[in-house]
Amino acid sequence: MYTKGEWEVIEYPVQGHYVGNGEVTIATIHEGIPEAQANAHLIAAAPDLYEEIRTTIEELETYQGEWLSVTELYAPEWTHEIKRIIFHLEQALAKAEGK
Repeated sequence: MYTKGEWEVIEYPVQGHYVGNGEVTIATIHEGIPEAQANAHLIAAAPDLYEEIRTTIEELETYQGEWLSVTELYAPEWTHEIKRIIFHLEQALAKAEGK
C-alpha cells in the first residue's frame, strides 16, 4: 500500500523539503518553484486524505444502503448524487493506487 506512519515535512533552507515518517524519506521537493512548500505538505497529508476518502465511501455506502428506499421515494436526486460522489471518490482512490 504505502509507507505507514505519520508523514511530516522537514524543511532545509538550501536543499528543500523532505517528506518522511522519521525513518524513511518519502519525497524530496527541491526549492526553485513557488509551490514547493505547498507540494510537500500535500504529499505529507496523502495518507490521511486516502484514509478519509476510504472512510467516507464506506459511510456513504452504509447511508445509501440504509436509506435507499426512502431517498428513492422522496428524494431520487439524492440517490443519484450519492452514487456520483461515491464514483468520484473511488476514482480518486484508484488514481492514488496507480490503477
